[in-house]
Amino acid sequence: MIQLTPEAQRLREEYFRRIRGYVSVVGGTAADDVLAEVQGHLDQELHGVSQPVSGMCLSTVLKRL
Repeated sequence: MIQLTPEAQRLREEYFRRIRGYVSVVGGTAADDVLAEVQGHLDQELHGVSQPVSGMCLSTVLKRL
């Protein structure tokens, strides 16, 4: 599991809150699938990065996503 600094955790929560808003119109498990897919991409991008991941590092990854 990827460990985040408090700043990075805040950024992640904000990013996921926005995604939930975008996919809420779909509803049901589709929204959960999207969030799981995004988390998978985050995990893949942050694999091998020094832990805990900083807010700056996470912000760079989120911009690419």
